Amino acid sequence: MALDKKDLDQIGKIVEKSENRIISVLSREITDLAEINRAVIERVDKISELEKRIIRIEHKIGIAG
Repeated sequence: MALDKKDLDQIGKIVEKSENRIISVLSREITDLAEINRAVIERVDKISELEKRIIRIEHKIGIAG
């Protein structure tokens, strides 16, 4: 179902009235996503570091593949 001019005008009015709220919600969501990304990157870095440590230990005890 296509939107007509009246529908678009109503949507425009709603957005104008709640613009600050929309910006606030989007800002919070972006901040939350950034925090999640930082946590994921931190975990991946830890996994990589643990892999390196395991490889060193394997070499030291002679079980490296």
